[in-house]
Amino acid sequence: MSSGDAVLPHFFIAGIAASARQVRRPDLSGLNELERIVESLLGNMGYELVDLEQAGRGTRPILRLRIDRSDSEPGSSVTVDECASVSRALEEVLDSREDLLASYILEVSSPGVERPLRKRRDFERNLGREISLRGFGRLAGSSKRVEGVLLGIEGSGEAELLRVRTASGSEIEIPRSAVAKASLVFRWEDFEFGKSQKSES
Repeated sequence: MSSGDAVLPHFFIAGIAASARQVRRPDLSGLNELERIVESLLGNMGYELVDLEQAGRGTRPILRLRIDRSDSEPGSSVTVDECASVSRALEEVLDSREDLLASYILEVSSPGVERPLRKRRDFERNLGREISLRGFGRLAGSSKRVEGVLLGIEGSGEAELLRVRTASGSEIEIPRSAVAKASLVFRWEDFEFGKSQKSES
């Protein structure tokens, strides 16, 4: 499958590493170290870490990664083969660090069309696109969720502000520290319209 076909998320599940006798619950305190290792490996391979999540429980802990190319453009994404290549390389590194993960199921995928926005560069790269924000509490008025066009990101640290234009046309500023989850918004009607435009040209 070519990158031009990679519109929806692709998943590659690498399987379980280590033997059943070695199974233990991952130490969540090692997440920062784990993320540092993953980001370093991906950077050397020309990719970036979009999201890292530990899920599962008991004897089936899951390490779930979403990756993208460092120079990716909106509308393109990594392929299944690329996810598989990253998964193999990552397994070699993680298998040597049983202090972080003794047994796990590794999942590597593209970020998908509703890509999570976690870092400042994610917001900067997607200025002018529609985003969805979910807050720890209320973000605007009585709502914990806001959708609109991302106009800018200003300030730094705890003072970072996201400027968003809502569907009503009003512009609001939301402290990034108040945002629990952010992602791009994907609408099928826009995708279908874009496809028909291309086929006519």
